Amino acid sequence: MGNQVKVHAEVVSLLRDANNYGDDTKQIDIITSHGSMVFLGRSDVYKIKLPVKYPYMNFSTLKKRKVACEREFHINYPRAPSIYIGVKPITKEPAGNLAIDGSGEPIEWAVHMRRFPEKDILKNLTESSKFDDGLAANLGNVIADYHNQLPPCSSIDGTSRVSIIIDEILSFSRACSQDLLCSEFQNFSIRAHQMLDQIEPLLDQRAKSGLIRRCHGDLHLNNIVLIDEVPTLFDALEFDEQLATVDVIYDFAFLLMDLIHVGLKSKANIVFNSYLNRAFPLTIPSGFRILPLFLGLRAAIRSMVNIQSITQNPSKGSQLEGEAGRYISEANLYLEPAIPTLVAVGGFSGTGKSTLAAALASEIGCTPGAVVIRSDIERKNLWDVDENDPLPSKAYRPSARTEIYSLMLEKAEAILTQGHSVILDAAFLEACDRRTAKLLAALSD
Repeated sequence: MGNQVKVHAEVVSLLRDANNYGDDTKQIDIITSHGSMVFLGRSDVYKIKLPVKYPYMNFSTLKKRKVACEREFHINYPRAPSIYIGVKPITKEPAGNLAIDGSGEPIEWAVHMRRFPEKDILKNLTESSKFDDGLAANLGNVIADYHNQLPPCSSIDGTSRVSIIIDEILSFSRACSQDLLCSEFQNFSIRAHQMLDQIEPLLDQRAKSGLIRRCHGDLHLNNIVLIDEVPTLFDALEFDEQLATVDVIYDFAFLLMDLIHVGLKSKANIVFNSYLNRAFPLTIPSGFRILPLFLGLRAAIRSMVNIQSITQNPSKGSQLEGEAGRYISEANLYLEPAIPTLVAVGGFSGTGKSTLAAALASEIGCTPGAVVIRSDIERKNLWDVDENDPLPSKAYRPSARTEIYSLMLEKAEAILTQGHSVILDAAFLEACDRRTAKLLAALSD
C-alpha cells in the first residue's frame, strides 16, 4: 500500500507539471472526483483512475486501471471523436524519471483527450441564456437518437437489478454517519421497494422487449458538452458493464433529475417531451409508470456519491453534505403519488396554443410535468415528415383530421393509464373532438 501511494504521488507530480505538456501550457487545472483525477493542459488532457476500491468500483490494481482507461476510450470515442485521442502509459524510464508514453515500464495509465472550453459543458450553461428552449429540445433529440441506435440486451432481468440498487441504498443508510440523512435514506429505501413490487411486471416486460441496453450510465449535465453547437455525450460509465446496462428510461432519468436539481424544471420538461417525440416506442406504455422510481434512484445515488466524495475533498465536506441532503430529500419527493390530469388547449392557428401548452406542462402532474401531444407533430409523424418540413396538402383533408385526433386521444389514454398527465395541443374546432377529450378527462379522474 505504501509503495502504491508513493507511485500515485509521483504520477500526480508528473501530470501537474506544465513542462510535460508541449503546447505552450503555462498552468495545469486539476479536477478530482471519487474515482479519478483529470489534468487539463492548454490543449491536452490526461485522466487517471485513482487507486481506490468501493463496493461498486474497483481501481485497486494497475491492471484494473488500465482496463478501465481502455474501456473509457472505446465506449466514448464513437460519440465524441473530437474529444478522445487514446490511452497512454505513464512509464518509469531507465534513468528513474517518469514520462508520458515513454519507453519504460508502465506504472500508470491515462486517457488522453483534447481540451474543450469548460464554459460549453451543459452544467456551466445552466445559468446562461444559451441554455434556451431550442437547446433543450435538441438535447432531447440527441439522447433519443442515441438510445434508439443501441442494441437491445433482451436476456437480462429487469427487476433484480433495480432491487439490488435499492438494497445498496438501504445498506448505505445503515452505515451513514449522518443521522438525519440516514433516516431519509431508510425512508426512501422502504418506499422504493414498495413501488418496485407494484411495477415489477412492467420492468420484466420491458427487459424482454429489448429496452435494457448498454447505455451511457452517467448521463448528467457535467458529462454533456456543446461541440459545434451539438450536445455531445462524453465520460460514459466505464468501470462496470452491469451498472451501465440498464433500461433506457433509467439512463434518461439521470439527466432529467439533474436538470430539476439545478432549478431547470421547465427545461427538463422540454427535454422530456422532445425525447418522447423521437423515442415514443421506448416509453409506451410502461415508461411513465417507472419514471418516478428511476428519478428517485438517481437522486438517492447522487446523494450517496456526495457523501463518499467528502473523503477525497474534506475541505468541501459541509457543502457536499448539504448537497447530499438536498438530493435525498428530492429522491423521496419523486415517490410521492400524483393524480394524472388531462388538459386540452384549443384555438385557431397562431393564437398561442403551443406557447401556452409549453408554459403549463412543467407545472402539471408528476415530475417532470405533463406530456404535450401536439397535433402538428402527430400529423408529421403520421406522414413521416421532419418537424421542420412542410406537409402535403392531402395531410389536411377532413379524413386526415379525424385520424390525427383519434391518434392523439389514443396516445393520451395510454399515458394517463400509466399515471402521467397530458396536455393536448390542437385546434379542437369541432365540438365532437372537444366532447371526446372531455370524456377522456373524466375517465382519468
